[in-house]
Amino acid sequence: MRSTLLQAASLLLASCAALPGTSGDQVLDAAGAPVALEAMVSELAAADVVFLGEEHDSDGVHALQLEVLQALHAARGGAVVLSMEMFERDAQGSLDLYLDGGLTEEEFLARTRPWPNYAEHYRGAIEFAKAEGIPVLAGNAKRALASRVSREGTAAAQGDPWGPRQVIPMGGRYEELFMEVMSQMAGHGQAMPTARMRRFFEAQCYKDEAMAEAITDHLAAVAPERPLVVHWCGRFHSDFGLGTVERVARRRPDLALAVVSGRKRANGDYDSEEDAGRGDFLWITQR
Repeated sequence: MRSTLLQAASLLLASCAALPGTSGDQVLDAAGAPVALEAMVSELAAADVVFLGEEHDSDGVHALQLEVLQALHAARGGAVVLSMEMFERDAQGSLDLYLDGGLTEEEFLARTRPWPNYAEHYRGAIEFAKAEGIPVLAGNAKRALASRVSREGTAAAQGDPWGPRQVIPMGGRYEELFMEVMSQMAGHGQAMPTARMRRFFEAQCYKDEAMAEAITDHLAAVAPERPLVVHWCGRFHSDFGLGTVERVARRRPDLALAVVSGRKRANGDYDSEEDAGRGDFLWITQR
């Protein structure tokens, strides 16, 4: 995928907006070598779908997400779609109404169950999309459905209109990483029962499938246009090309996909053991 993007990147470099540097932030390639932010954006602009993985509490990662969204919008001449984990499928109608000016912001927020950090970290992207006429996809499965899956398994939520049509719990490395994280979260030496951990993993896959479906459904609906879809999600959903990424690839193997993994680290340093291969690019911030 990287070779394909690099071939097209040179064609887009001239149109890429210059980005201001941010003290304490690093942009790196997959092997940890420094990369100019402008060069990263040029390469990303040649993709069909870009996954901007975040740590939800990082001011620095969210600031970079917005910068990159704005630069990709400029590089692609406005042919960009924003897709977000932070809105659930049943919010799509209200989201569309707000973007079109049919709801006040107060009405929009009352109807869409925004995340607690919406004003701080996501409002800027929504307001930019509203001002520029960028479509925004409410990508996530309805929270109540994912919760049901975590308690009862995937079959309990199958067929609901606010969930994905097709759910395949793809295991392998993704499941191994998920189980490792869940074991760490259990803490105090008290292991979570295997059956319960498996249901939590099914709920994770359920969300991944919903987001992948939102992206590929939109691209099918606007074909033969190929706007660049920029997907904002927690980095676990996209790191190593797993999660939502592999589910998009399963549905649309013809698409060029690019992954950026953003994380907050106090010393701001690259850790080869921790970070290698997480994405086509990494951004590491101290904020």
